[in-house]
Amino acid sequence: MELRPCLSYYWGKIFTVILMVPFSVFLGMKIDYMLFFPGLLIALILFMAIVFHRYTRLYRITPEYLEIRKGLLSLESVEMACRDIRAIVIRQGIFARIFAYGDVEISTAAETGVKFIFIGINNPQRIRDLIRSFRGIENSCDFGNNNIADLSLFHNRNRLN
Repeated sequence: MELRPCLSYYWGKIFTVILMVPFSVFLGMKIDYMLFFPGLLIALILFMAIVFHRYTRLYRITPEYLEIRKGLLSLESVEMACRDIRAIVIRQGIFARIFAYGDVEISTAAETGVKFIFIGINNPQRIRDLIRSFRGIENSCDFGNNNIADLSLFHNRNRLN
């Protein structure tokens, strides 16, 4: 599976570009036509930054390894074996939760901190579950119908005295 950062990740920049174009036209018509060009130039630069950032990152997930590829002229490619994954963290702010995207941070036991970050991925919970399945981990907290009584029985059975 190959992924790129989703367009929702760039909503703030896209919103700025959308507002910048009519604002530049308004300034050019009402105040001075020379104000038209800097506004359009800023909007074009923001748009190109979005396209560049999105299309120079590729995240590849296979049953054997994870890969992050970055770059246009020079390429950086980093791989991690799925069997080496120890922690998967999902980070979502309020807008990320609303638009259903987030960052997936993956680390190994051999490294301190986060080794891989999949930035701005659509539906990060689905990606986490996919990586877990490749790791051979099913939902370790699945107790049938997720009944509270089942959880309390499990907890009492495994309590240390």
